[in-house]
Amino acid sequence: MAAAFPNLVVLTGDIHSSWAFDLATDPHGDYDPETGAGSVGVEFVTPAVTSSGFPTNAANAALVSNPHLRWAELTQRGYVVLDVGADRIQASWWWVEDVERPDGDAERFASAWAVYDGTRHLVEEDQPAPPSDDPPAPAPPS
Repeated sequence: MAAAFPNLVVLTGDIHSSWAFDLATDPHGDYDPETGAGSVGVEFVTPAVTSSGFPTNAANAALVSNPHLRWAELTQRGYVVLDVGADRIQASWWWVEDVERPDGDAERFASAWAVYDGTRHLVEEDQPAPPSDDPPAPAPPS
């Protein structure tokens, strides 16, 4: 599978939590979380903006039992911004505390992970991607 899809990225949602995975065929065998060896792609999972996540934070247990799960946050509301370029795809997670307030109670940056062209594993980034100099026009209202 890895040779057929050299830059495999999976985008997932609707589970009301945030995750960044290396997609390893054998996460407890030939996968190395330090180098990403054994990963065939990556997965970015987006939280919900208006729905809360899991009632308790089980992310630490999930991280310990799943070495290919690089980052998780199960309780915060928010969204993911994907920055897609020829050299990499970066997912940046943002939290919003109060979705009923017009200003969203000020969003805050949570985490960012990227996969670079020709690789199949995640790299943690220390900040969100910079805004585009030429963003696409917003979609018209439906």
